[in-house]
Amino acid sequence: MLIILPAALLIATIILMAVMQHRDVSRGLIWSAGAVGSLAAMLVSFFLLRALPLEVAVRGGTASLYGKLPLSINLDGFAWAFQTALLVILNAVILTATRRQASGGPPAWLASIAIAVLGLVAIQAGTLSTLLTAWFLIDTLELAFLLSSLKMQHNLGNLATSYAMRYTAILVGMIVLIGFNDTSNTNADTFMFLAAMLRLGALPFWPYWGDARSLTGLGTMLQAVRVFSVMTPLARLGSNAVPPGWVGLFTLYCLLLMLYCAIRWLRLDSIQEGRAYWITAYNLAAGVCIIHGQSAAVMPWIVTSMLAGSALFLFTDRSRLSISLVLANMVALTGLPFTPVASGWFGLLGSPADWRAIPFLLVIVLFLLGSLRLMLKTPESGIRVEGLARFTYPAGLILLMIMPWMIVPAGSNQAHLEYWWAGFVTFALLLIVIIVFRAQILEDAGLILPDNRFWNASRRLFDASLSAIQQDWLVNVFNGFSGLIGRIVNAITSILEGDGGVLWVFLLLALFATLLSVQGGL
Repeated sequence: MLIILPAALLIATIILMAVMQHRDVSRGLIWSAGAVGSLAAMLVSFFLLRALPLEVAVRGGTASLYGKLPLSINLDGFAWAFQTALLVILNAVILTATRRQASGGPPAWLASIAIAVLGLVAIQAGTLSTLLTAWFLIDTLELAFLLSSLKMQHNLGNLATSYAMRYTAILVGMIVLIGFNDTSNTNADTFMFLAAMLRLGALPFWPYWGDARSLTGLGTMLQAVRVFSVMTPLARLGSNAVPPGWVGLFTLYCLLLMLYCAIRWLRLDSIQEGRAYWITAYNLAAGVCIIHGQSAAVMPWIVTSMLAGSALFLFTDRSRLSISLVLANMVALTGLPFTPVASGWFGLLGSPADWRAIPFLLVIVLFLLGSLRLMLKTPESGIRVEGLARFTYPAGLILLMIMPWMIVPAGSNQAHLEYWWAGFVTFALLLIVIIVFRAQILEDAGLILPDNRFWNASRRLFDASLSAIQQDWLVNVFNGFSGLIGRIVNAITSILEGDGGVLWVFLLLALFATLLSVQGGL
């Protein structure tokens, strides 16, 4: 029963914070209760659960990983790593909340802890029915949060598109639950891979995750729960999750979207605006690992990118200390030997690695460059930080910095360092680009291109290619469908409420009674 202890601690923390808020206890004491409860859950997960004899899932078909019992939990090495990383992000969100007083408060802290509890249930799910139920509850709770925080009406079309794909992913998972009984059937793995790509907004591509500008801390938790709850079953898939005939096409698709996200990240003006592109690109990197048949490589990429990315997303204003801590977080993503993602290169680059690995290295370089540029563009704080925030805000960033170095080695059964050279190539490319484009990166100077026919045509082709990859047709289809439904409803309403509307009601009732009498119902 120790497995459920972190979730039990968080539930007790929610109850205590709710009671304190109901009795008008001070904001500082409510925050302290949340910080202590989340810290206790993280420590239990990291120290106590790691010492347990964890159940190791049997590799093969998804049906063998998730039986059909109504409820079951499982904590293997992947689940332990992902749940510990989720609790680290929860602690960082609460610790840095002292610096974000205007955008957070007891309701946001309660919501963050509540969504973390559902995330733990999904991560520890031992049956597919448990996982799908947790997915549904997570989606419903997130949708309620987002609808209560959206300020602009036109975002509803984007929101409908995103959640339609997520609920479709649950339906695909139900197909696996109902239709596959053979534990050796690799088709179940393929369906789960498609469900994961749908749920992450990567297939088809639609990177809308809500109004991130109004949900800094809570938005970070919502996205972390979404990613970790999908990546746990994804990391357990077999080596043939993607049929051989589709490997090349899926690899090309993921690579193009990763490059698109990297370019958008490099051209943005705000870290918060690019949050979806960062997470989508690293989710695609995990998908490439599955395509290459190396599901174990999912864990180092996702844990490291989510913790380092959270440091970026919680980076609200620039100071010498905070920017140095966030830069230290980026070191883990360089892929140098003995860094957390060094053991993940074998999955991303494939085996054997050849010239086709170069674009994936370029994506990592572009994201590191964009991170440096966005950090330097972040305005400095005009208000002196005082009180508790002087200690808790850097403590949250330090926690995100050190934990990948502790979680990834402990959660990996073996270290794959045969691609040790990939980190050096990435780091060398990074230094070269910084030196060549130092004015554009460090001083935010504009890139001046030659004004001739060739460069103008190339720029138009480049912009058109980015628009094509964006796949805006999805939201247009949903908006058109909702508009059609609205016109039909308005037409029916005008007929029933207009002149002679009562006669139309009686006519419809007469037709309905006639149908019943013909079928023997009257």
